[in-house]
Amino acid sequence: MKKIVLFLIMILSLITIYTNFKTTDNSKFIVKNKNYEIKEIKDDSNIKYNYIIYDDNHNEMDKGITYRINPSITNTYGILQLCINEGTGLTNCRYYDTKEKKKSKWFETPILSNNKIVVKLNKLPNPTAIIIENIFDKSNSYKKYDINFSNKELWPLNDIKFVSDNQIEITYISDSEKIETKIILLDF
Repeated sequence: MKKIVLFLIMILSLITIYTNFKTTDNSKFIVKNKNYEIKEIKDDSNIKYNYIIYDDNHNEMDKGITYRINPSITNTYGILQLCINEGTGLTNCRYYDTKEKKKSKWFETPILSNNKIVVKLNKLPNPTAIIIENIFDKSNSYKKYDINFSNKELWPLNDIKFVSDNQIEITYISDSEKIETKIILLDF
């Protein structure tokens, strides 16, 4: 009988200890796949997001935390694009070639990208040019293409797209307040 009582006391003690030290897991996966995962963590009244980027062999390439804003990850042309909206209209993006295990620098508010280049405006508001940068080659800095954007428009860009690997088409409001379209040959 003593053995049974001691056994029950020991079981109850373990249950009490477990209950007192148990932490609630307030996290859940938003996205989880071969090359990345995003996990939402609720802590008191705060929400934060942990992200991890993996190469094709599932080795960690990068990780980080954002607060209150869920990062977005897209796969474009075989390159992962991680973007974090700063809540002010600005977005910071980083690119990952998971096959070649390459990570880019952070780019501020890119407007277009493919597997080689990032296109962005030279300044906000009232841009005067577009900037083309190589995603992974930091020694190949950037090229500037002047555009006669309207200086009365905060965002004079109507549309921009690739028409080939080395050409983009840009439609914008010009300084003469007309909508113009221009094809730009990228000499990268």
